[in-house]
Amino acid sequence: MNFSELKGRAVVELNGAKTIGHLDDLVLDLQTRQVIGLRVKESGLFGKTNSIAKAAVQSIGKDALTVSTAAEPTSNDTALEKGPGFSDLIGKQVVSQGGKLVGEINDIDLNPESLAVTGYEIKEGGLLGKTHHLAESPDLTFGPQMVVVPDALLDHIREK
Repeated sequence: MNFSELKGRAVVELNGAKTIGHLDDLVLDLQTRQVIGLRVKESGLFGKTNSIAKAAVQSIGKDALTVSTAAEPTSNDTALEKGPGFSDLIGKQVVSQGGKLVGEINDIDLNPESLAVTGYEIKEGGLLGKTHHLAESPDLTFGPQMVVVPDALLDHIREK
């Protein structure tokens, strides 16, 4: 499953049996590249965005995500409130250690049961450029503007 397929799905709070908003983003711990929470945008023109810990997620369905607690802002958890989201990774350039521009992150692949990051969809060139898959690896280095890939991993990038 790709992040783009998940974004925008309804988030349903099971205890209150109500839709609390739509998935706006997933919060990521860049060190471990694990999803630590959800950012849920309330419906309406002036709807605010709340953060929910990943532990509250009960299920990821075809049409909605279900959570076990109400979407309370988690101001006491700085990582959930201010941590990087998947949306922050989309568009980052991917460069090899040897200096070759591989492309840019176009989407993020997820395990649909655990929300674990399994890889990245890399697009090279413009609108008609090729799309490649880069498997998740602890050897990737994420910076504020780009991702650096060890040259040894370039052989494992495959066309999608």
